[in-house]
Amino acid sequence: MIENWSEAVTAISNLSAIAGEASAIADGGRMLFWQGEEDYWMHLVICDEGLPHVLVIDHFAPAKEMMGVIGYCAYSGTHIEMDTDVDKEDKDDDV
Repeated sequence: MIENWSEAVTAISNLSAIAGEASAIADGGRMLFWQGEEDYWMHLVICDEGLPHVLVIDHFAPAKEMMGVIGYCAYSGTHIEMDTDVDKEDKDDDV
């Protein structure tokens, strides 16, 4: 169980200011998702230690918001991963 939510709440607040309101929330608030025009482009997972981890799927990400998120994560030291392997053909195969 997460005892200290301060870093998570700060990340959620700042990322929402950059990317807009989260589109979906799961696992009791530990997972948040931001949706673009096609699909979810950013996932925020709060680990057991209360630390935020960001995954950005660049194929679906709006450029301005994605660059803002990358900059925020670099500045704040928030863990970020970029998924650059998703392409439209792979997405269409899943349907």
